[in-house]
Formats: sequence, structure tokens, C-alpha cells
Amino acid sequence: MNLFQKSFITVTVLNLLIFVFSTNIFADISGEWTLLQPEGHVPPGRTGHTGIYRYPSNEMVIFGGFKGMQYPTYEKDIYKLNLDTNVWEQLPLAPTDRAYHSAIYDPIEDRMLVFG
Repeated sequence: MNLFQKSFITVTVLNLLIFVFSTNIFADISGEWTLLQPEGHVPPGRTGHTGIYRYPSNEMVIFGGFKGMQYPTYEKDIYKLNLDTNVWEQLPLAPTDRAYHSAIYDPIEDRMLVFG
């Protein structure tokens, strides 16, 4: 599978695992891409979003972006994927929508910092 023919992806790295979110989520485990099939409130596909890894809780968090190309809808939704249970959960909405921003994980305050 040539995963990188896709556009508009978020890549989140955890130790030797690489998680890629687009409309599906994949994990690279020892050189083989595996399609994960998480349950729960799965986020819709999007572009211009960000993703981080929260290591205390073993979760990947994605935020924002937009859906649709001709008439884009900007998003302020936040989702987390628990990597132990393989379940997505939607979190409360952020105060404003964002696309093409940057984000980092602040381990001291256990929060996602968004720039742009």
C-alpha cells in the first residue's frame, strides 16, 4: 500500500510506531502498514488539521481542519483516539475553528497548544 499517495494527512509518531490519519487511520508496525478499525465516534475525513500524541494516557488527539474543497466547512471539533482500547471519542468543541495551524503537546500541563 502506497499510503503517501494520499494528500492531507496528519502523522503522529509514538516510539517506533507511526500513526497516519486521513479518512482512515493506519499504523506502521515494523515496516508494515496496518489499517486500524477503531470504534466509537470516528471523526470525518478532513484536511488542514493537526494531531498530537498524549503519552500519559496513550491517546492521539486531532483538532480542526476543514471538510469539502469547493465549499469548505471549517471545523473546531476535537477527537481523541485511545490507543489502548482503539476507541475514538469526540471532546467539547474548541472556542474557534482552525485550519492549516500547528500544534504541539505540552507534557507539563498535559495540553495541546495550537498556533495559527
